[in-house]
Amino acid sequence: MTNNSWVEVRLGDHCDIQFGFAFKSEKFSEIEVGPKLLLVANVAPRRADWGKARFWPSSELDALAAP
Repeated sequence: MTNNSWVEVRLGDHCDIQFGFAFKSEKFSEIEVGPKLLLVANVAPRRADWGKARFWPSSELDALAAP
């Protein structure tokens, strides 16, 4: 369902999109303990489907820092 008062925007204008290596899925969490991951499974036509959102544990963030 679409709300007529919504404004269509570009995702890249509101967040950083980073491409690179794949996250190890065994570390995904269903509990909101860190950044929400936008996975291929969350992409629907013209929207993100967050019904089955996965999160990256905050305890693993330092390991993602660039060398």
